[in-house]
Amino acid sequence: IWQPIVLLGEKDPNFENWEEHCRFVGHTSDVLHVAWCPKTAGRLASCSTDCSINVWQMPNKEPIKKIDTTLPCKGVAWDPIGKYLAAQVQGAEQIVKVWRIRDWKLESTNVKGFESPDDTQFLRLSWSPDGQALATANGFDNSQYNCSMLKRGSGGIAQENDGWVRECILKGWKAPVTVACYNPKMLKTSAGVLDFCIAVGCQEKTLTLWVTSNPIKPICVIKGMFEGEVYDVTWGGRDYYTLSACSNDGSVALIQVTQDEIGSIAPPEEQRKELAIHYPYMADGLGDMDLPEDTAQMQYEQLNAAAMPAASQGMVQTIMTEKIVRATQQETKVGGRRKIAPAVTKQVCTVVEPSLEPASAGSEGSGGVASGAGGVGVSVSSS
Repeated sequence: IWQPIVLLGEKDPNFENWEEHCRFVGHTSDVLHVAWCPKTAGRLASCSTDCSINVWQMPNKEPIKKIDTTLPCKGVAWDPIGKYLAAQVQGAEQIVKVWRIRDWKLESTNVKGFESPDDTQFLRLSWSPDGQALATANGFDNSQYNCSMLKRGSGGIAQENDGWVRECILKGWKAPVTVACYNPKMLKTSAGVLDFCIAVGCQEKTLTLWVTSNPIKPICVIKGMFEGEVYDVTWGGRDYYTLSACSNDGSVALIQVTQDEIGSIAPPEEQRKELAIHYPYMADGLGDMDLPEDTAQMQYEQLNAAAMPAASQGMVQTIMTEKIVRATQQETKVGGRRKIAPAVTKQVCTVVEPSLEPASAGSEGSGGVASGAGGVGVSVSSS
């Protein structure tokens, strides 16, 4: 992790000079992707060709969780709601996997629709801003390459298509899709309808922009910008109207879009209402509590409680129970023997409004542009 240097006598950091802030060492092969968690400041996931995902929490130098992916992992993405971590692995077969962050149990293993005959160096997947869709790379169906959107599911056994089914398919490519990236903002069309924009790159050296209100045809196709395949794209800049893309030809391009092209940013109140439709507990101010999203997931976890480690059971029970603070003691004497018992002073139930923004850029380890290809460490620089 790198941070800008604050020069002597200056108050603001100098973004022309950087120093190493933290180094994570844990992978045994090339790191292909890193991603900051949008809900927890300082939390980072890294994936590697060593068939693993490491979850790091600054300033700890050791991973707080190591996930075995079985096959080389080529892309990771955090759920913006804070419940899941998704990844695409590729080897003898290509699989999209989703883990619950609460207990790190594998919730979904999706193979259908990803039987592509071609391998790619990277597979960048992305969540929609409302967390209801997961855009995946290198989809292949009916001898056509595509970008498949998996509909968010909850509960069920970790088997093929256990609720994370393909809801929408973007088509039109003659080579594998390497990256899909949603604009992190909920947008609003000129007709006043909420919409999402997604950028898709492929091995055809092209970049296309789509809106979910019209998945049949892209709103923009950019050709001739690169001489090689598109490796990665990300949204940023003021109000997230700037799209950055890089290619294996060694170049980086910046594309500026406008409100007329992809829509204006929806007001925060409308975004909260949209989230409350899918996640009713958010309307009650419980957006930051790690609760099951529906009765199906609760039933599934109850049926499988016997198989859960004791620590996991305790963790779930703690999450579902109000925290009681026992800060003082009461002393009594019975039969000449002194007894000390904690006294309940107050109940704590913190109510937090659901956050529509990523973790604060001022928090340690949040924000920035992450890079992890071609090495066994993780390197990050802020912009």
